[in-house]
Amino acid sequence: MKNELIDKYIFIVGPPRSGTTLLQRFLSNLNNSYTMPETHIFNIIAKNYYSAIRSNKPFIKLNYDNLISFMTYKRVIKFLKKNSNFYISKEDNKLLEKNIQFNKLTISKFVSFIFNQYNKNNDYICIEKTPSHIFCTHIINQTFKNNLIIAIIRDPRDSFISFNKMLLNQNKKPRSIYEFSTIWNSSINEIEKNKLDYVKYEQLINEPIKTINSLLSKNQLKIKSIDIVPNNIATNKEIWKSNVYKPIIKNNYNKYKNELSKRQIEEFNYYCRNNLIKYNYDININMYPNILFVLFYKLRKIINKIYLFKEYIKSIINFYIKYNV
Repeated sequence: MKNELIDKYIFIVGPPRSGTTLLQRFLSNLNNSYTMPETHIFNIIAKNYYSAIRSNKPFIKLNYDNLISFMTYKRVIKFLKKNSNFYISKEDNKLLEKNIQFNKLTISKFVSFIFNQYNKNNDYICIEKTPSHIFCTHIINQTFKNNLIIAIIRDPRDSFISFNKMLLNQNKKPRSIYEFSTIWNSSINEIEKNKLDYVKYEQLINEPIKTINSLLSKNQLKIKSIDIVPNNIATNKEIWKSNVYKPIIKNNYNKYKNELSKRQIEEFNYYCRNNLIKYNYDININMYPNILFVLFYKLRKIINKIYLFKEYIKSIINFYIKYNV
């Protein structure tokens, strides 16, 4: 197994289609750094591979064990082999499986091993980007002490357009405004609850170097240019691969004003109103949604609370069954 060389871990997170790949591309200009395709490793560790971001269920706090199980190990390796150019030798595989057998493979050791496999040039700064890891920051913070988690925020109305275009290109069902608003608001709540450093997409594309260096200054890190575009940000299997090499277009926002209907904007403004105002996004304060939107929204909130209560009761029952209390 490779020796641990990484001195700093940088994790990029955020709501879907918020510019995480662009931020990863810019941060890869840090000296002695390397980056990798999306790993989703903490989603899998949290037993949340089919996470709330892929369903219509409300978000709940993720649970995990500090030790890696054989099932989790196999699932992570299978995912990485399928979605990236990940390779593990037979010797390393046997050693890791032996550690699992004797309950010695912790999350920290396992994730460090995985990330080191992508470190081809013995660099000291590891940059990992998986947007949905925003719901796993509690695991990241307990796994790595010397880490920096950076979230990126984008106007949800623009992100919504981009996200549904991506789904349609994959012949998948697009998300409703309510579904996407739930994801976006939940992401914002995680940023605030965990006091994450964040950058706004709109500032990033207009002043990338200034915005990033302002964010990195307290960690004594700095970039001098944004010219480098590493080849391993995304694999050919990842549909955002083509976005990595796109030219940066300043003022590339507020597209929703031309692409969403007035009714859609009204609905978005209702669901995301508080956070839109808090993060200085344009909102017509005199624009109110149809009364049906309000009733539907309140009904969904009641249903979500019932679901969360049911999950809570279920977890208590499972605990008593597991430990024979």
